Amino acid sequence: MNGFLKSLIGLCLFFTLTGCIGEDYDVGVPTAHLNLDISSVQLTEANISWDTASEDVQQKIEDIEKFASSLDEIKVFSNQKASLDFKENEENGGDIWTDPKITVSLLKDDQRIELPLDNSREFQFPTNKGSYVLEVEFINSAGSAQYLGNVLIDLKSKDKDTLTWDLKGDKPDPVTPYSVTIGYPNIKLYAKNTGAQSFRVEVMHNSKNTVIFYATVAAGTTVDLLNNNSMPLVPSGPYTVTIYGGPGLPKGQIHLESSDTRWP
Repeated sequence: MNGFLKSLIGLCLFFTLTGCIGEDYDVGVPTAHLNLDISSVQLTEANISWDTASEDVQQKIEDIEKFASSLDEIKVFSNQKASLDFKENEENGGDIWTDPKITVSLLKDDQRIELPLDNSREFQFPTNKGSYVLEVEFINSAGSAQYLGNVLIDLKSKDKDTLTWDLKGDKPDPVTPYSVTIGYPNIKLYAKNTGAQSFRVEVMHNSKNTVIFYATVAAGTTVDLLNNNSMPLVPSGPYTVTIYGGPGLPKGQIHLESSDTRWP
């Protein structure tokens, strides 16, 4: 009887482990993300030929340039560096892809410009301005996936006032000064919370009391906000940046940047 139970338990463990191993490698189509400085954009799936035990995806786009032109525009600058990130599809699970082949190209007027991709999946956009289709191809044993983006390459705008502030978790409600120069009213805010509790970030004009940003950043998350001189208008002059941590000690990073042109 004991021998039978041991055999039965061993058999159950075998099937459990087999199922786990199979599940890890039975992955769906990954999602592709384009990382630009402090922002990230998910690229759109196009032509897909993907076959695993969990799913069989066959998707065909005849005219990818026409399809890409209908997507939201992604504005980048000449010679700007970018990187790619691939994540598991939450609907399928799993994130293991064995030695995928990844290529990055720009398409325009039936011409293809392949962009060199390093081991960190980083590449650089060319100098030439204009609208392009960004094409990313991901190929591995499960099949192939093509991702597209509607990219506009433009000259870099003039950045004026920049603040990068590391929150070290040693003060309850830290403050720091910031200033906006006349003619640079387009402000970008990036806030990253690496602490255990949420905090609130406020950017207020010193004399006018205009609050151009007020946002809550949950623990372990990041927030990207834009104020292109609207809702409210952005007055020039000195500001105070305050981080309200409540009972916690805020930890993370705050980045503010002004520009003479609207942020995309």
